[in-house]
Amino acid sequence: MQKSKLGIFIDSLFSSSIISVILFIWLNKFLKNAFLITFLSILINILLFILFFSFGIKKYKLTKIKFNDKVFANNCFINITLMKGSQLEIFFKKLLNVDAITKHFFINNSSCFYINLYSDCTKQDLVSANNTYLSLKTNMPLIFITTNYTPEFQEFAKNLPYIYYLFYFDDLFNLMKENNIYPISKTEPQKNSFLSHIKLLLSKFTTSFTKSNFKNFFFSGLSLLAISLFIPYSIYYLIIGTSLLVFSILCLLSKNKTFTKQEKQSLDSFIKKDV
Repeated sequence: MQKSKLGIFIDSLFSSSIISVILFIWLNKFLKNAFLITFLSILINILLFILFFSFGIKKYKLTKIKFNDKVFANNCFINITLMKGSQLEIFFKKLLNVDAITKHFFINNSSCFYINLYSDCTKQDLVSANNTYLSLKTNMPLIFITTNYTPEFQEFAKNLPYIYYLFYFDDLFNLMKENNIYPISKTEPQKNSFLSHIKLLLSKFTTSFTKSNFKNFFFSGLSLLAISLFIPYSIYYLIIGTSLLVFSILCLLSKNKTFTKQEKQSLDSFIKKDV
């Protein structure tokens, strides 16, 4: 499983802290200067953290949408969700080479698409898409494109007897980039204010709160709390450890954005190009 930048940060902090604590105990046996011991431990902790974090970032594979594209991608998403029905049909016809069947259901020569970017896909979305799909009496794959889905959607989707796939707006935006087709002009000035960057960082931070990351937060927090019982300056470990335990609770409360039945395919592979 690929770690997020937050995961790399936590692992680097945890590893450097463990080594620094061991070093602190070892130095305490040979040196009598408490200030020097503390200074060396903190300095080595910082240097090790920078080393581990830099190494982790080098191994970290960038997501499909780079951070520099985030603001523009968000503007595209807002524009699409505010489009009138007829405008949306024209845009998807141009991007996906599809014709509209219903408000959310589209079809081309190779695939069927159920697109709902207004809200998370629910059981009602699945039932509606299934009814329309079955009425077409086709063997083409059904593709859902959405922002997320509810647990009920996932539970009902497991029982669909035909092939289906799930994609998100990130995949749709990558398709826009590949074909250079956007709902708004890419040349128009984008808002790169400090506040917008803060919002994007917070958004990136909250996406790490998934059930799959629960163990990472929980055991890291628990370990720091345990360490705080045996070392000086324990207040810092108590604060960080408690924060990580709170994050682990947020992970349990978050929606699990995993989908086991989806195969690794590009959204572009479902679009039949005109010759």
